[in-house]
Amino acid sequence: MKKGIILYILLVLGLFVIVLLGIHYSALLKERAALQKAVINFENKIVEYKKAMDLKEQEFEAKVSDMANEREKLMQQIDEINGKLIQTQNLLSQIKQEEENLKAENLSLTEKAKNLEVQLYNLNEEKLELERKISSLSELRKALREAKLKEIQERRIELKQRNAEGLLLGNRGYLVKDGKPTINPKYIIHVFPPQTTQE
Repeated sequence: MKKGIILYILLVLGLFVIVLLGIHYSALLKERAALQKAVINFENKIVEYKKAMDLKEQEFEAKVSDMANEREKLMQQIDEINGKLIQTQNLLSQIKQEEENLKAENLSLTEKAKNLEVQLYNLNEEKLELERKISSLSELRKALREAKLKEIQERRIELKQRNAEGLLLGNRGYLVKDGKPTINPKYIIHVFPPQTTQE
């Protein structure tokens, strides 16, 4: 009987151990399923993360490309602005040169204007002097005499010049003594070359 009780106790203990092992195995299976599900979720998250990373990398590359294009456009604009700046500086230099020329011309014209004012003043003085001379009869006679004398002097100078020019062209056959003609230069003697007579 003791043997039967021991067997029965062993059987109950065996069943209990089997039940415990079953429960433990069932818990392990559940844990394994949960771990597999967690691994699948983790792998799915890794795939999603990779997709998100790829998308962000593409967006980053697109932004980098856009920024490179924008930089290229800005560099072209800077080159254009530098070209316009050089043209503006050249134009400014030309304008400064023209300004210097205009200043010099202005000074010259101012000087000429002053000279013309002085000449105008002198002419007005001469006009006033002539008006004073003409206002009185004696002054008028004196002015007429001075004008006649001046005209005679001008004629003498002109006659001397004509005589000098005539002497340069030749003395026309009369003698010159001490640089003066011996006869009156009013008479012009033409000398023709000898001609042969026909018999």
